[in-house]
Amino acid sequence: MWKNDRKEIAVCTFLSVCVFLTACANSYLPANSYLHVRENMPVHQAAAEMTMSVSMTQAWEEELSEREEEAAWQRAYLYVICNLQKYLADPYHSRRDSEIYNPMDQWVYLGLHDFDGDGIPELLAGDTITMAVFTFAGGHAEKLADLYYPNTACWRINDVYFKDNSVSISGDGIDRSDFVDFGFCDNTDMKGFVTRYYSASGRLPEEAREEIRLVHEASGWVLKFQSGEEAALDSEFNYDLIQW
Repeated sequence: MWKNDRKEIAVCTFLSVCVFLTACANSYLPANSYLHVRENMPVHQAAAEMTMSVSMTQAWEEELSEREEEAAWQRAYLYVICNLQKYLADPYHSRRDSEIYNPMDQWVYLGLHDFDGDGIPELLAGDTITMAVFTFAGGHAEKLADLYYPNTACWRINDVYFKDNSVSISGDGIDRSDFVDFGFCDNTDMKGFVTRYYSASGRLPEEAREEIRLVHEASGWVLKFQSGEEAALDSEFNYDLIQW
């Protein structure tokens, strides 16, 4: 009997030691540990999931930043389009002539194109008198260039052409066409002037850009395309409609 009692005591002692060691081991594991919460998951799998979580968070933050930046330049350009008379040059005071210019119903040219390849497009906007190129910087729209032919008594825009990362604006006279060209070279904007003494411009028809009616209605400003499509200039405006 005494031997059996010693065996039972030894077994009890061994079990007590095991329980004590297990409790000590758990006490060194932080309560908020990822491994403590997912105790059945291998260490390498847990680490991989934590890395993935960080990467996904960074991707979401970058996407959110891009969306905010896109919304910012869209709002800025929308304001420019709705206030063209305020932003366009009028070197010949043509907009004072109500017979040729109606600020509430006018023919305009509108285009979006990323000239410098920085991910934010530039805005080309103008009417039949002058045109301008705008970029987005510092949280607002900035004018890069006014596009009109200088030192001309009566010059108006007849056509706008776009090709190969450059825009060309023509004003046709009786025996000549005056061109204002604008584009980027080595991320630097450049502007030039050309006069050709013949009636035809020599440009391909598919390069010509469409004139769009900009009309102010009771609901606000509306673009009316020659195809019959209409688009309100509001927060839902689809900029793909004027992508060049």
